[in-house]
Formats: sequence, C-alpha cells, structure tokens
Amino acid sequence: MDEEDRENVSGRIKRLGFKPQKEIVYCKLLPYADQLDDESVRMLSEIKANLGRAVMVREMRPGCGMWMARLLKYVVFHSSHFKICFWW
Repeated sequence: MDEEDRENVSGRIKRLGFKPQKEIVYCKLLPYADQLDDESVRMLSEIKANLGRAVMVREMRPGCGMWMARLLKYVVFHSSHFKICFWW
C-alpha cells in the first residue's frame, strides 16, 4: 500500500468515524462508489433518529416495527461496517 492509499484510508476512517471491518471489493466498481460512505452514514442517522422518535412517542406499530426492519436491512447490506458475532 503506497502513501496515497494510506491517506485515502485514514481520511475515510475520519469521515466515517470508525474503521470498517472489511470491504466489499465490487462496491468500488459502482458508478456512485464515491457516495457510498456518505449514503451509509446518512441512512444510519435517519434510522436512529426515527427509531428514537417512535420509542419516545410509544408508537410500537407501525413506527418501531418499520424502523427496526430498516435497521435490519441496513445491517445486512452494510455488514462490512460492523464486526458481527452470531452466537447461535
């Protein structure tokens, strides 16, 4: 890894706020690859905010259910950002 790649990686870590566990190799081939990190952060912020609102107003259906489903989809799709351990 040369110096430019290291700077890109450290800049990405600063921008995301964490170091991704692994990368999906094919994501960088997408035409919007430079926007994936921003989209990921924006989606997680939206999910957290709306899930918190649904819990505060005690809206279990459809609020919590819908946002929990979106959180599950987010974790499945963006699993490269998490260290996931399954205990079953």
